[in-house]
Amino acid sequence: MELFDNNLTYNKMRHFRKSIFLLSVIILLSCGDDPVSKNHSAQVETLEVEQISDITAVCKGKITDKGTGTISQYGIELDDGTGYEKHPRTISSGDHFGVEFVGLIPDKTYRYRAYVDDGAVQYGEEKSFTTLSAFVYTASVDPESITSNSAVVSFSGINKLKEWGFHYSETEATVSDPVKKEFLKGDVSLANLKPNTTYYILPYVIDKSGKTTYLEITHFKTAKGIYSNPVVLSDAPDPTIIRAQDGNFYLYSTGVGIHRSADLVKWTRVGEAFTEVGKPKWEPGGGLWAPDINYIDGQYVMYYSMSVWGGTQTCGIGVATSDKPEGPFTDRGKLFRSNEIGVENSIDPFYIEDNGKKYLFWGSWFGIHGTELTDDGLALKEGAEKQRIGGTAYEASYIHKRGKYYYLFTSMGSCCEELKSTYTTVVGRSENLWGPYVNKSGGRMLDNKHEIVIQGNAFFKGPGHNSEIITDKDGDDWIFYHAWEVANPSRGRQALMDKIIWENDWPVIKNKTPSSTSEAPVF
Repeated sequence: MELFDNNLTYNKMRHFRKSIFLLSVIILLSCGDDPVSKNHSAQVETLEVEQISDITAVCKGKITDKGTGTISQYGIELDDGTGYEKHPRTISSGDHFGVEFVGLIPDKTYRYRAYVDDGAVQYGEEKSFTTLSAFVYTASVDPESITSNSAVVSFSGINKLKEWGFHYSETEATVSDPVKKEFLKGDVSLANLKPNTTYYILPYVIDKSGKTTYLEITHFKTAKGIYSNPVVLSDAPDPTIIRAQDGNFYLYSTGVGIHRSADLVKWTRVGEAFTEVGKPKWEPGGGLWAPDINYIDGQYVMYYSMSVWGGTQTCGIGVATSDKPEGPFTDRGKLFRSNEIGVENSIDPFYIEDNGKKYLFWGSWFGIHGTELTDDGLALKEGAEKQRIGGTAYEASYIHKRGKYYYLFTSMGSCCEELKSTYTTVVGRSENLWGPYVNKSGGRMLDNKHEIVIQGNAFFKGPGHNSEIITDKDGDDWIFYHAWEVANPSRGRQALMDKIIWENDWPVIKNKTPSSTSEAPVF
């Protein structure tokens, strides 16, 4: 029994000593180095560059181990050849980050590397990239985009820019001229321009670094405007037109109403030539027909017809003056009646100066005649003879001098039967004011031979009694006349306009009929 107790005590002691030893080992191990619990730095990887252009690049990196410390900064170091310079990240997504570099030099090699700073700076692998060759920015005007009042300027490479635009002017464009800016679209619209006008543009681009570059000045010309006939949307028969000293055009018609326009297209009625009290009264009950406006010796001189229907012997021609184109005109009285001048139906006056002398032509169905006026144009010259230059088929004479030729425009047919009107504008030419005026075959207008200038069509009937020819800024010639519009006969004889084309020294209207729409004159 005693022996058994001694053995038991011995075994307990052995087990106790073993436990103490194992505990000591554990304590010793816990006091030594532990790889899991040891402090260590963050780690970073340099990634491949992206979005390289001539002046930009995006360099990227990735944090592969955040370490045990606190990261204060991470980004990209860039070396342009003068040494590395730190650039904190501007782009980040999770562990990935990057820096967008702008303002780089085209066709240049740069070195870069990712870095992370948590008290000790760690670097990724060094890499390099080369920027592209310099990008050539362009700005051009798309010819297809040009209208009479707008155009589109197209820019290239806008994805590399923060702003682009242009200065514009009707003269050489400078940075002081109005500017059109854009931030989103490559096509920049320019509106509210003048028709048929040259515009100069000075384009500029601002890249993402803020650098402004001005591109080459370019220019474009807007298209001519478009107009529609009639241009005067009311009764305005027998039109006569003058460009006044104020630069505006004034149109006078039977009545005598006055319209004003700056461009021959948009017309505004401005009143009547005569006040009610000041109207001519020398032909009782007579109407004021077919005026002819002129500017003579510093005043506006208007010749007019005064007649009643059927009064072919008592009708006649008078004259009035005004200091202003819009009137009021002061009547200077009658020049003559039909029975005084010896020409039946003496209406439709037309004034012309030639070789320093002043002349008046007139006539309706009884021949076109002319005679000389006094120096002031307000009376017949004493002793002057009248001379006939046109046959009995004509009225509404107008003579236009161009080059070596005089052109006698007249009208024939019926003027005033609404849509049944057959009025037609015709012409002959001569190398002498007094004729003979002939057609292309040599037939004389004295014998009622002529060339047709304009006649009716499906839209307009009875085009005739043309105005003076007006020459625009581009040198194009324009003529006015009245006609009945098939769609609106109740408006009366409205005023229309068409361009004259000269072919072999003969005036031609396209298709010999009124146009519905056409390019507008330029002023």
